[in-house]
Amino acid sequence: MQQIILNEKLTLVFEPADKKVRLIVLQADEELVCRKETIKNLQQFLSAQKAHLFKGRLQLSKNEDVIEVLL
Repeated sequence: MQQIILNEKLTLVFEPADKKVRLIVLQADEELVCRKETIKNLQQFLSAQKAHLFKGRLQLSKNEDVIEVLL
């Protein structure tokens, strides 16, 4: 399980889930939101200059080298 600390309260966790990856946003070890996505779609998102992934409570937005996590 890989983790990225977003700020002093939030952590983004990547957890394997069958053939997908589960992205989880935690606040003090409490799960706020999660989404499952294929590795292929995550790789396409990371390789694009501008991209948007997911709709709803958890969204990822990318502009060049900056990735925003929107709740």
